[in-house]
Amino acid sequence: AGNLPLQGTARGIVKIGETQVFDDFVQMGVLGDILNPVLDIHDELLMECREDMSDEIGAHVVSRFEECVKLRVPVKASVAKAECWGKMGK
Repeated sequence: AGNLPLQGTARGIVKIGETQVFDDFVQMGVLGDILNPVLDIHDELLMECREDMSDEIGAHVVSRFEECVKLRVPVKASVAKAECWGKMGK
């Protein structure tokens, strides 16, 4: 229970980022044809998207997550791409 405040805060940031990203993608009209959110795993989001849009989608997600909350220390996000989740590097 000692790290609950930190984990709870981190999860809250992920929820805020997810909501903003999802709202952006709805507004952009990319859900379904271009992008499909698949799974939320702790502090990671698994998405399927067209290969030709993966760099743009990834950059948008990173930007939104790094800017969704303002803290004294910067929030860092990253993207990894693979043909399937099992081939994803760590």
